[in-house]
Amino acid sequence: LLVNLTLFTLIFATPIYLVYALILKLLKKRTDWKLSICFIEFIFCCYFVNLLRLTGMFNICLSNFSDSHASPNIVPIINTLKEVMDYGFYVLKQVCLNILLFVPFGLLVGLIKQSGRNILIASLIISVTIEALQYYNGRFADIDDVIWNVSGALIGYLVYLSYQKIKHLLMIPKAATN
Repeated sequence: LLVNLTLFTLIFATPIYLVYALILKLLKKRTDWKLSICFIEFIFCCYFVNLLRLTGMFNICLSNFSDSHASPNIVPIINTLKEVMDYGFYVLKQVCLNILLFVPFGLLVGLIKQSGRNILIASLIISVTIEALQYYNGRFADIDDVIWNVSGALIGYLVYLSYQKIKHLLMIPKAATN
């Protein structure tokens, strides 16, 4: 399974990254091609492909678009609180998994040097899009999933900021080493 997942990821992520890099090159948006930044961007592409796979985005069929569905949950938090009371640990596990699913998003996008505002907007757009498409894929769409996903991205960004702060505190000034 891991080999299939890795092969699947590489088959889809590599052309996505190459197109992204080509667009940056053609638009002259990047002059400094640091290997570390390119590697982080490629890892982000791999993460994104797996995010789409885990959320069922590669399983969407046109025939599903006409199927009837349960109504999506558009009232924030209340449904989750009710479900926690009824189902307990299972619902809390789902909340935690939705948060954890987007932590790498905030961390990796932070490493690519985007602002917290850009991470918030991008994670919101991606999460809303996934939920909307899940609705048409016969799955349940839930505004709470969007809230938990965006929270996860912000937690990932806070991890990035903490890493930057610790790294800055541990750096020894060059003047002190001479």
